[in-house]
Amino acid sequence: AKEHDIEYLDLNLIYKDIGIDFTKDTCDAGDHLNVYGAEKVSSYIGDYINKHYTFAKKSEKLIERWNNDCLSYNKFKENLEKEEHK
Repeated sequence: AKEHDIEYLDLNLIYKDIGIDFTKDTCDAGDHLNVYGAEKVSSYIGDYINKHYTFAKKSEKLIERWNNDCLSYNKFKENLEKEEHK
């Protein structure tokens, strides 16, 4: 990345800034994020991208697909949380 002047974020070095708690946000004490850790990373990266880059407006079809994916994810997470509270 450095050789080609490509920005690179090593999230392993900034996990505290992201708010990762290895006992709660990973499924194996640190090697792989669970859904809660993934949400924190996604939020961090989304904020980072919005702060550092500008994008043209996306097509209505792409926005609709995004919204459908978001609904599917929210249903998945709802079901996951129900299972955890059984």
